[in-house]
Amino acid sequence: RGPGRACGPLRGRAAARLHVRIVGLFSIIAAAPAIMVAIVASVTLDRGLDRLFSTRTRSAIENSLIVAEAYLRDHAQIVRSDIMLMAFDIARTKTVFDQDPEKLRQYLTFQASVRGLAAAIVIDKELNVVARADANVSQTFALPPRDALPHITNKEPQIVLLPDTNYVAAIIRLDQYEDYYLYITRLLDPRVVPQLQATRASATEYAALEARRVGVQVAFGLMYTVIALIVLLSAVWIGFNFANRLVA
Repeated sequence: RGPGRACGPLRGRAAARLHVRIVGLFSIIAAAPAIMVAIVASVTLDRGLDRLFSTRTRSAIENSLIVAEAYLRDHAQIVRSDIMLMAFDIARTKTVFDQDPEKLRQYLTFQASVRGLAAAIVIDKELNVVARADANVSQTFALPPRDALPHITNKEPQIVLLPDTNYVAAIIRLDQYEDYYLYITRLLDPRVVPQLQATRASATEYAALEARRVGVQVAFGLMYTVIALIVLLSAVWIGFNFANRLVA
């Protein structure tokens, strides 16, 4: 009877060890590939982000934006030079234009043609058109707001860069005239305008993505961790049921 009574606890311990070994084996078999995939995916993601945020990529995007801004600044300088010279001529020949207002329109038309302007307009403080160049442009241009006119002087023109509306505008107060303003516009290259908008959008998107780089890595790491835990818990559950049946 003594040996017979000892066999029961021995069998129980052996069954428990077998139970633990089967569950552990299932857990290792399931968790090992998940852990390896998580490590490889994390390394691959980090390498991919390193390429995306490399110095060369960042420099290319920044240089594209610099070139786009330089294009707008060049047109702004050209418009500034044009409007300063035209305002000087109009002020110098005020007596001629006062005697024959038609000559002012002819002058604006000639200057718009020579300088490649889309519009050349003389307006008063109420935004009434005094004279307008006969330009072969069907596009309409928005005049400056009335409340902004008192802040415009005859010393330095106000230049507005409007790449979204494909033109650059400038306005200056005419010397020797009472509340008269010269307003001109220059069209941007239609092939360049979409490129300017795309470059700005790309630079903004790149900056936002770079700011979220750590967040992306953390999100992927958490996702891989959750997947590994789910696989591990599933393996433990399957191994536990299998071990119960086998031990029974």
